[in-house]
Amino acid sequence: MFIRVAWGLLLAGVLLLIVAGVMASRHHAAMAGTAIVPAKVIDRENVRTNGINRNRPVEAFTTLVGTGVEFIAMSTLKLEDDLQVIYRIDNPDDARIYLGLGEYLSAFVLAIIGVACAGIGGALLKILQDETKPMALA
Repeated sequence: MFIRVAWGLLLAGVLLLIVAGVMASRHHAAMAGTAIVPAKVIDRENVRTNGINRNRPVEAFTTLVGTGVEFIAMSTLKLEDDLQVIYRIDNPDDARIYLGLGEYLSAFVLAIIGVACAGIGGALLKILQDETKPMALA
């Protein structure tokens, strides 16, 4: 029975690693045609979200062609905070805060889980194979 568990963990780990790689690759491809530029919080504005008044920061940045853009972010940034925004070159009004490596967080977490599953499955297989080998007489 444990041999099936070991093979299952190994297979699940490999599949998770493949999924993580595909996710990271697709995200990287989706970032084509975008630009990352510095921005600053210039104001805070009251916004009603789901019936609750919230005070949201207003980010301002300048596109690569020199157009000034402002947008309201869903974050807790303070006035004068510096940050980076990412936007589509063909639609700078659809900007959002750039998270750096956090952009790949879900793929990274899946890869760590995949490595752990594959490692545990491989170790179990090694242990189970060592137990089934006949012992040599001295």
